[in-house]
Amino acid sequence: MGHDEGLSGERAAVLLVTLWMVAILSLLAIGIGFRASIELKLVGYQIASLKAYEIANAGVVKALNEIERDQSAAVDTIAECGISLRPDETLEGKFSHISVGDGWFDVSYTDESGTTVVGLEDIQSKININTADKNVLRELIGATDYVLSDNIRAYRGDADIPQGAASRDYRDKPYPCKGAPFDIVLELLLIKDVTPEVFYGSSEGEGAAGIKDLVTVYGPSPFQVNINTAGQKVLAVLLKSAGLNPAIAEGMVKERAGPDGSVMTKEDNGVFKTVDEVKTYISAFLSSAEGGGLSADDQNRLNSFAAMITCRSEYFRVISTGSLPGNRSSMYKKIVCTVCRKEGGKPEAIQWSEQ
Repeated sequence: MGHDEGLSGERAAVLLVTLWMVAILSLLAIGIGFRASIELKLVGYQIASLKAYEIANAGVVKALNEIERDQSAAVDTIAECGISLRPDETLEGKFSHISVGDGWFDVSYTDESGTTVVGLEDIQSKININTADKNVLRELIGATDYVLSDNIRAYRGDADIPQGAASRDYRDKPYPCKGAPFDIVLELLLIKDVTPEVFYGSSEGEGAAGIKDLVTVYGPSPFQVNINTAGQKVLAVLLKSAGLNPAIAEGMVKERAGPDGSVMTKEDNGVFKTVDEVKTYISAFLSSAEGGGLSADDQNRLNSFAAMITCRSEYFRVISTGSLPGNRSSMYKKIVCTVCRKEGGKPEAIQWSEQ
């Protein structure tokens, strides 16, 4: 009897140990499975991210190929910016929701009015803060004097601004006066007296818009802005800097849009094909306003304005978004690429960022 009780006790102990071992192994198995599940999800995320990136990259490659094939490089407009469209082609057909593998890409940008525009963004529609003169910089900022524009010119190293004197203005800052060209637009916030309100704009009042979306650090030298793609605000800055009536800008924007009021249709748009056409348009405006021919001063102002404009562009921004649909959520990758069109039409990427 006692012997049987001893055996039963041993069996119970063995069973208890076995149960504990099974429980521990089960917990280990659950932990390993949970970790493996997380790692599989991470791997899946990385694969999806890479796919979305390559889809976005396909959009950039498509844009570069279109720039190289451009047969109308003498004139660039918003509707045909860096590219040529045949009568049966559209910007949407080239750059909107283009299928690649499991996803698609879109090449588009947001203009100064907040509207999404399909296609390439013309960087020469903006004011290049590395090459703009003091008059353009003054009107850009909306100042009544040249203090801020001279601060910008000193920071970028203009030869006619004494760097020693300019550097003294930065003694109270943790960085020196650069004395070299801007690398990014955000460097404007390092300029003495260029406040966030000047750069980003204020929430209310005059000059609320700010200058952030009107400027770039890329463009040809000497300074030139594309008259066919520049927004009304940029055109007004150039006109004022040349001493001309900024109200001409509104008329030029309407002229470009044509009777239907859309710059995205090219059939009836009043595209400026040469700088002389621009001069003729402004001459007619001034003659009508003054009730006679142009004065010598008006002619000088017009020539000054004409020296700052062009009808074609060499610098473009490609913003390509790759989209990959998923079971629960989609994966998105964005590539922002600045392109310079070299002689012969060969494009070269000079700046690249990923988001």
